[in-house]
Amino acid sequence: MTSPQFPAIVTTTVEWEDEKKTKPLEDNLDELWPQLLQTHSHLKITNDQDVKAAVDNHQDVDVVLCRGTRGPQLQNIVQQQSAGGATADANAKAPSEDERKQQIAKGQRLPEYAAKDPTKMSWSWRHHLVVVKINTRYLARGSSTESGWVAQPSAPVTVLATVDRTVGLPEPQGEPNAS
Repeated sequence: MTSPQFPAIVTTTVEWEDEKKTKPLEDNLDELWPQLLQTHSHLKITNDQDVKAAVDNHQDVDVVLCRGTRGPQLQNIVQQQSAGGATADANAKAPSEDERKQQIAKGQRLPEYAAKDPTKMSWSWRHHLVVVKINTRYLARGSSTESGWVAQPSAPVTVLATVDRTVGLPEPQGEPNAS
């Protein structure tokens, strides 16, 4: 197997205590991400308002987004270079208004990426984080409170980085993405 052409980061565990009780395990993504951006500036997540403007104006602009995902799905996203791990299809369309509304209402229907600093994405904790480049023609607004953008599972992406945030533990059951 060849090594990936993008950073594959593994966070390490940080345990800490205060005088009242032991706090839960954390990882060091808060430290790693700013350091990584110093040498890999192309990983900077696109501002949500810039994504919105491009989508609203029907511009074909590549943006950088991220999402929390489970290990097996991450492998499919990396292998297929698609938003949800399906076979990539350059002819994929942005989700329809109905699909978009269903995703916002119930979640877990379409892959939802965020225009949000990865260190603020608690839903990737104990799972994996993937950073991708995707063209705005494949996106529709997801959860605005999460700076979310949904795409069809077959929408082509370029994986820019992966982050293993499992801290060496088995992933919890269920999907990591909050939406």
